[in-house]
Amino acid sequence: MEEVLQPFLAFLQQDVQQLEELKADASAFQDSSIRELFLHAKAHPEQIDDLLRLIANFLDEEADTYKKGLACIIAGTLVENGGDPAVIVGAVVRQLERHLQLLEAYFQQDAALPLADRFEKAPDTVKAQVTSDFVVLATMTMICRDKHARIEMRQNQQLCRLIEELEEQVDNLHYVNVVLGSADDLEVVALHPETSTGIRLRLSMVQNNFHLFTLLQDVFIQQFQSQEPFASMPRNEVAVKAATGVEYPDTENACDSALFGFYSGGALDENGFLTKQGAFSHWLFGEDTPQRIPRVEEKAIVLLGPSLFAQRSWDLSFCVPVHDALTPQAELVEVLSGEQVKAWSKKIIEQWKKAK
Repeated sequence: MEEVLQPFLAFLQQDVQQLEELKADASAFQDSSIRELFLHAKAHPEQIDDLLRLIANFLDEEADTYKKGLACIIAGTLVENGGDPAVIVGAVVRQLERHLQLLEAYFQQDAALPLADRFEKAPDTVKAQVTSDFVVLATMTMICRDKHARIEMRQNQQLCRLIEELEEQVDNLHYVNVVLGSADDLEVVALHPETSTGIRLRLSMVQNNFHLFTLLQDVFIQQFQSQEPFASMPRNEVAVKAATGVEYPDTENACDSALFGFYSGGALDENGFLTKQGAFSHWLFGEDTPQRIPRVEEKAIVLLGPSLFAQRSWDLSFCVPVHDALTPQAELVEVLSGEQVKAWSKKIIEQWKKAK
């Protein structure tokens, strides 16, 4: 492996001095050392993680910003070919933050300033701009395969601020923001007060409430399919396959339809019934996210009942994962007994009374 690594590391450690050397397309990867690295990885897949560790070390060293951008997308390709993202995702995320800090400075410059002048005055900002897509795509490749990395990123307030502020200016950064805004390990207690039925779910990479509705109603009617009204409710297997990343619909404008009305816990009255007035006041908007659903004991509360409208539907684009590596799910953790449903209803009512 040493005969492959030495020329590759020498390439990475050589700083770029001229604007003309900066490439944002496939021509950036024409150096023979990159080709030899990929050939070696293909022939020796058991060594890919070792290659990733070396690239991770390089990313955390003082080195050329442009070459770090190239190193990120090279690492992303190695992960797509079987490498363990956990080996390097931390280093790539740190590089994303450094890149975004430079991009923030780049966009604060005079837009009329020629690129050559920008490069002369602040070369690293230009290098970050040229390689931004490489770093963003590498980040997506890794965080979509590593839940722990996603959870850690969400705790980095500075990085989240940069992503939100720059997502409209940096290609593909919006998709990183979608991933970070999705629910991981969020538990949901869903109750159907009319039948005293309920379940507890654990969400993974659920992007918005429409996505949640598609997954939740399918789990619910499957669990209680032997009793009405659930026995008469049709499953939308096309929607569920799309929402879990298994298979995307062939037809354009594919959609899912609500089998229930979906409401937050405040829709319950003091007797544990779902009222029409409460439903109007505590309607869950599909475009919103599960993280914003009010909670009881750290669990998001969703009440199922009659819909306020004759029909409610949503395009499956709300449910389709933003990356092929994602496998969203609503995992059934527990089927609640009638007594448990009553106990949860009591907790919900008590909490909303306190909030008033």
